[in-house]
Amino acid sequence: MKIITTLVLILVLQFGAYTQQPEPLVLSVKYDFMHVYDTADRSNPIRETMYLLVGQTSSTYRRSPAAPFIKPSAQPAVSSGGRTISVTGMPMAVVSAPGISEGELFQYPAAGTFKICTHVAMNDYLVEEKLPVINWKVGTDTKTIGEFKCQQATGTYAGRTYSVWFAPDLPFRNGPWKLNGLPGLILEAQDATGDVAFTFSAFTKADSGQVTTFNKNRLITTNQKALDRVREAFDENPVATMQAQLPAGSPAPAVAYRLPSGKTVRGEEAQELIEKKRKAKNQNNNPLELK
Repeated sequence: MKIITTLVLILVLQFGAYTQQPEPLVLSVKYDFMHVYDTADRSNPIRETMYLLVGQTSSTYRRSPAAPFIKPSAQPAVSSGGRTISVTGMPMAVVSAPGISEGELFQYPAAGTFKICTHVAMNDYLVEEKLPVINWKVGTDTKTIGEFKCQQATGTYAGRTYSVWFAPDLPFRNGPWKLNGLPGLILEAQDATGDVAFTFSAFTKADSGQVTTFNKNRLITTNQKALDRVREAFDENPVATMQAQLPAGSPAPAVAYRLPSGKTVRGEEAQELIEKKRKAKNQNNNPLELK
Protein backbone atom coordinates (compact mmCIF):
# COMPACT_ATOMS: atom_id res chain seq x y z
CA MET A 1 0.00 0.00 0.00
CA LYS A 2 2.80 2.43 0.85
CA ILE A 3 4.48 1.77 -2.50
CA ILE A 4 1.23 2.54 -4.32
CA THR A 5 0.90 5.74 -2.32
CA THR A 6 4.44 6.73 -3.34
CA LEU A 7 3.74 6.13 -7.01
CA VAL A 8 0.57 8.21 -6.83
CA LEU A 9 2.50 11.03 -5.19
CA ILE A 10 5.17 10.93 -7.88
CA LEU A 11 2.55 11.09 -10.63
CA VAL A 12 0.89 14.20 -9.24
CA LEU A 13 4.05 16.15 -8.39
CA GLN A 14 5.55 18.62 -10.82
CA PHE A 15 8.42 16.97 -12.70
CA GLY A 16 10.62 19.19 -14.82
CA ALA A 17 13.80 21.12 -15.29
CA TYR A 18 15.01 23.48 -12.58
CA THR A 19 17.87 25.93 -12.86
CA GLN A 20 19.46 28.14 -10.25
CA GLN A 21 21.94 30.92 -10.91
CA PRO A 22 25.37 29.61 -9.83
CA GLU A 23 27.39 31.66 -7.38
CA PRO A 24 31.10 31.33 -6.56
CA LEU A 25 31.96 30.38 -3.01
CA VAL A 26 33.37 32.95 -0.63
CA LEU A 27 33.87 30.76 2.43
CA SER A 28 33.48 27.15 3.54
CA VAL A 29 32.84 26.41 7.22
CA LYS A 30 33.16 23.01 8.86
CA TYR A 31 30.87 22.20 11.81
CA ASP A 32 30.59 19.33 14.29
CA PHE A 33 26.88 18.60 14.55
CA MET A 34 25.40 16.77 17.56
CA HIS A 35 21.78 15.73 18.07
CA VAL A 36 20.29 13.63 20.89
CA TYR A 37 17.94 11.71 18.64
CA ASP A 38 16.66 9.34 21.32
CA THR A 39 16.21 10.76 24.84
CA ALA A 40 16.27 7.23 26.25
CA ASP A 41 19.84 6.87 24.97
CA ARG A 42 21.47 10.26 25.58
CA SER A 43 24.94 8.74 25.72
CA ASN A 44 24.79 7.93 21.99
CA PRO A 45 23.74 11.06 20.12
CA ILE A 46 23.94 11.43 16.37
CA ARG A 47 27.26 13.06 15.46
CA GLU A 48 28.08 14.33 11.98
CA THR A 49 30.57 16.57 10.23
CA MET A 50 28.68 19.19 8.22
CA TYR A 51 29.74 21.99 5.89
CA LEU A 52 28.30 25.43 5.15
CA LEU A 53 29.33 26.71 1.70
CA VAL A 54 28.82 30.47 1.68
CA GLY A 55 28.40 32.75 -1.33
CA GLN A 56 27.66 36.47 -1.43
CA THR A 57 23.87 36.00 -1.42
CA SER A 58 23.31 32.31 -0.65
CA SER A 59 24.64 29.30 1.18
CA THR A 60 24.55 25.50 0.98
CA TYR A 61 24.51 23.21 4.05
CA ARG A 62 25.53 19.59 3.43
CA ARG A 63 27.53 16.58 4.64
CA SER A 64 30.32 16.99 2.08
CA PRO A 65 32.59 19.96 1.35
CA ALA A 66 32.57 19.01 -2.35
CA ALA A 67 30.46 20.65 -5.03
CA PRO A 68 26.73 19.82 -4.95
CA PHE A 69 25.94 16.30 -6.07
CA ILE A 70 24.90 15.45 -9.62
CA LYS A 71 21.78 13.50 -10.54
CA PRO A 72 22.64 9.94 -11.59
CA SER A 73 22.08 8.97 -15.20
CA ALA A 74 19.46 6.47 -16.37
CA GLN A 75 21.99 3.71 -15.76
CA PRO A 76 22.52 2.96 -12.06
CA ALA A 77 25.49 4.97 -10.86
CA VAL A 78 27.11 6.20 -7.70
CA SER A 79 25.09 8.98 -6.07
CA SER A 80 26.68 11.08 -3.35
CA GLY A 81 23.15 11.74 -2.15
CA GLY A 82 23.64 8.42 -0.38
CA ARG A 83 20.57 6.65 -1.71
CA THR A 84 21.64 4.72 -4.83
CA ILE A 85 24.84 2.94 -5.80
CA SER A 86 25.67 0.16 -8.22
CA VAL A 87 27.74 -2.96 -7.75
CA THR A 88 28.87 -4.82 -10.89
CA GLY A 89 25.87 -3.49 -12.80
CA MET A 90 23.29 -4.22 -10.11
CA PRO A 91 21.44 -1.20 -8.67
CA MET A 92 21.52 -0.99 -4.90
CA ALA A 93 19.20 1.04 -2.67
CA VAL A 94 20.93 2.51 0.37
CA VAL A 95 18.90 3.04 3.54
CA SER A 96 20.50 5.46 5.99
CA ALA A 97 20.62 5.03 9.75
CA PRO A 98 18.18 7.18 11.76
CA GLY A 99 19.10 10.84 12.11
CA ILE A 100 21.64 11.06 9.30
CA SER A 101 21.45 14.36 7.42
CA GLU A 102 20.62 13.89 3.77
CA GLY A 103 20.49 16.14 0.74
CA GLU A 104 21.39 19.83 0.58
CA LEU A 105 19.84 22.84 2.28
CA PHE A 106 19.98 26.21 0.52
CA GLN A 107 19.45 29.61 2.11
CA TYR A 108 18.69 32.78 0.13
CA PRO A 109 18.36 35.48 2.84
CA ALA A 110 17.75 38.42 0.49
CA ALA A 111 14.88 36.59 -1.20
CA GLY A 112 13.63 35.08 2.07
CA THR A 113 13.58 31.58 0.58
CA PHE A 114 14.85 28.21 1.73
CA LYS A 115 15.22 25.15 -0.52
CA ILE A 116 15.86 21.48 0.19
CA CYS A 117 17.23 19.26 -2.57
CA THR A 118 17.35 15.55 -1.76
CA HIS A 119 17.65 12.19 -3.51
CA VAL A 120 15.36 9.22 -2.75
CA ALA A 121 15.74 5.95 -4.68
CA MET A 122 16.28 7.14 -8.30
CA ASN A 123 14.60 10.55 -8.10
CA ASP A 124 15.66 14.04 -7.05
CA TYR A 125 13.17 16.19 -5.13
CA LEU A 126 13.01 19.92 -4.50
CA VAL A 127 11.12 21.54 -1.62
CA GLU A 128 10.92 25.32 -1.44
CA GLU A 129 9.80 27.13 1.71
CA LYS A 130 9.98 30.56 3.26
CA LEU A 131 13.21 31.09 5.16
CA PRO A 132 12.42 31.02 8.89
CA VAL A 133 12.24 34.45 10.51
CA ILE A 134 13.87 34.19 13.93
CA ASN A 135 13.43 36.99 16.46
CA TRP A 136 17.00 37.21 17.74
CA LYS A 137 17.98 39.08 20.87
CA VAL A 138 21.62 40.15 20.63
CA GLY A 139 23.50 40.13 23.93
CA THR A 140 26.68 41.83 25.07
CA ASP A 141 28.82 38.70 25.60
CA THR A 142 31.65 38.11 23.14
CA LYS A 143 34.21 35.40 22.42
CA THR A 144 36.72 34.57 19.71
CA ILE A 145 35.99 31.70 17.30
CA GLY A 146 38.43 30.91 14.53
CA GLU A 147 40.18 34.28 14.99
CA PHE A 148 36.90 36.17 14.61
CA LYS A 149 35.32 38.12 17.43
CA CYS A 150 31.78 36.84 17.88
CA GLN A 151 28.69 38.15 19.64
CA GLN A 152 26.07 36.09 21.40
CA ALA A 153 22.38 36.06 20.47
CA THR A 154 19.38 34.00 21.50
CA GLY A 155 16.28 33.10 19.53
CA THR A 156 13.54 30.49 19.28
CA TYR A 157 12.82 28.34 16.25
CA ALA A 158 10.66 25.22 15.84
CA GLY A 159 10.18 24.73 19.58
CA ARG A 160 13.83 25.14 20.58
CA THR A 161 15.60 28.17 22.07
CA TYR A 162 19.08 28.58 20.61
CA SER A 163 22.07 30.43 21.96
CA VAL A 164 24.33 31.29 19.03
CA TRP A 165 27.60 33.06 18.33
CA PHE A 166 27.88 35.12 15.16
CA ALA A 167 30.80 36.99 13.57
CA PRO A 168 29.98 40.59 12.49
CA ASP A 169 33.23 40.68 10.49
CA LEU A 170 31.80 37.92 8.28
CA PRO A 171 28.86 39.92 6.83
CA PHE A 172 26.62 37.02 5.81
CA ARG A 173 23.14 36.51 7.26
CA ASN A 174 23.47 32.72 7.00
CA GLY A 175 24.17 29.91 9.40
CA PRO A 176 24.12 26.12 9.70
CA TRP A 177 20.90 24.22 8.99
CA LYS A 178 17.96 26.70 8.99
CA LEU A 179 19.50 29.21 11.40
CA ASN A 180 19.82 32.65 9.83
CA GLY A 181 19.05 36.34 10.10
CA LEU A 182 21.87 37.86 12.15
CA PRO A 183 24.26 40.60 10.95
CA GLY A 184 27.10 38.12 10.70
CA LEU A 185 27.73 34.44 9.96
CA ILE A 186 26.59 32.06 12.71
CA LEU A 187 29.60 29.97 13.73
CA GLU A 188 28.17 28.13 16.74
CA ALA A 189 24.72 27.31 18.10
CA GLN A 190 23.28 25.20 20.90
CA ASP A 191 19.73 24.75 22.09
CA ALA A 192 18.79 25.35 25.72
CA THR A 193 18.47 21.63 26.50
CA GLY A 194 21.91 20.79 25.13
CA ASP A 195 20.30 18.21 22.82
CA VAL A 196 21.30 20.02 19.62
CA ALA A 197 24.63 21.72 18.88
CA PHE A 198 26.43 23.10 15.85
CA THR A 199 30.06 23.65 16.86
CA PHE A 200 32.61 25.46 14.70
CA SER A 201 35.46 23.17 13.66
CA ALA A 202 37.42 24.96 10.95
CA PHE A 203 37.39 27.18 7.92
CA THR A 204 38.15 25.07 4.88
CA LYS A 205 39.52 26.06 1.49
CA ALA A 206 36.81 26.92 -1.03
CA ASP A 207 37.78 25.47 -4.39
CA SER A 208 37.31 27.90 -7.26
CA GLY A 209 35.07 25.44 -9.11
CA GLN A 210 32.49 25.18 -6.33
CA VAL A 211 29.18 27.00 -6.47
CA THR A 212 26.38 27.46 -3.96
CA THR A 213 23.69 25.84 -6.08
CA PHE A 214 22.51 22.37 -7.06
CA ASN A 215 23.71 20.78 -10.26
CA LYS A 216 20.46 19.16 -11.38
CA ASN A 217 18.75 18.82 -14.72
CA ARG A 218 15.40 17.41 -13.61
CA LEU A 219 13.72 17.69 -10.23
CA ILE A 220 10.39 16.68 -8.79
CA THR A 221 9.01 19.78 -7.10
CA THR A 222 6.99 18.85 -4.04
CA ASN A 223 6.26 19.86 -0.45
CA GLN A 224 7.81 18.60 2.77
CA LYS A 225 4.82 16.49 3.78
CA ALA A 226 4.76 14.62 0.47
CA LEU A 227 8.55 14.14 0.52
CA ASP A 228 8.35 12.69 4.03
CA ARG A 229 5.81 10.14 2.75
CA VAL A 230 8.13 9.17 -0.12
CA ARG A 231 11.01 8.71 2.31
CA GLU A 232 8.83 6.66 4.64
CA ALA A 233 7.78 4.38 1.78
CA PHE A 234 11.42 3.95 0.72
CA ASP A 235 12.53 3.06 4.24
CA GLU A 236 9.61 0.63 4.58
CA ASN A 237 10.33 -1.18 1.30
CA PRO A 238 13.42 0.20 -0.50
CA VAL A 239 13.55 -2.56 -3.11
CA ALA A 240 9.97 -2.14 -4.32
CA THR A 241 10.16 1.68 -4.28
CA MET A 242 13.35 1.75 -6.30
CA GLN A 243 12.22 -1.00 -8.68
CA ALA A 244 9.17 1.10 -9.57
CA GLN A 245 11.45 3.99 -10.58
CA LEU A 246 13.98 1.99 -12.62
CA PRO A 247 13.59 1.44 -16.39
CA ALA A 248 11.61 -1.64 -17.39
CA GLY A 249 13.76 -4.77 -17.45
CA SER A 250 16.27 -3.49 -14.90
CA PRO A 251 17.62 -6.08 -12.45
CA ALA A 252 16.03 -6.17 -9.01
CA PRO A 253 17.87 -3.81 -6.65
CA ALA A 254 19.90 -5.09 -3.75
CA VAL A 255 19.98 -3.17 -0.47
CA ALA A 256 22.67 -1.62 1.70
CA TYR A 257 22.63 0.26 5.00
CA ARG A 258 24.63 3.39 5.70
CA LEU A 259 25.88 3.73 9.27
CA PRO A 260 26.31 7.10 11.03
CA SER A 261 30.07 6.79 10.39
CA GLY A 262 29.38 6.81 6.64
CA LYS A 263 30.37 3.16 6.25
CA THR A 264 27.98 1.06 4.15
CA VAL A 265 27.15 -2.56 4.96
CA ARG A 266 25.32 -5.04 2.74
CA GLY A 267 23.79 -8.50 2.72
CA GLU A 268 22.21 -10.00 5.83
CA GLU A 269 23.70 -7.35 8.10
CA ALA A 270 22.02 -4.62 6.03
CA GLN A 271 18.69 -6.46 6.07
CA GLU A 272 18.83 -6.81 9.86
CA LEU A 273 19.63 -3.13 10.36
CA ILE A 274 16.87 -2.04 7.99
CA GLU A 275 14.38 -4.20 9.87
CA LYS A 276 15.62 -2.82 13.18
CA LYS A 277 15.14 0.75 11.91
CA ARG A 278 11.65 -0.12 10.70
CA LYS A 279 10.68 -1.39 14.16
CA ALA A 280 12.31 1.48 16.04
CA LYS A 281 10.51 4.47 14.54
CA ASN A 282 9.52 5.67 18.00
CA GLN A 283 13.20 6.19 18.87
CA ASN A 284 13.07 9.51 17.03
CA ASN A 285 11.35 11.08 20.04
CA ASN A 286 13.44 14.26 19.93
CA PRO A 287 13.40 15.66 16.37
CA LEU A 288 15.27 18.82 15.44
CA GLU A 289 11.98 20.57 14.88
CA LEU A 290 9.77 19.99 17.91
CA LYS A 291 6.91 21.94 16.35
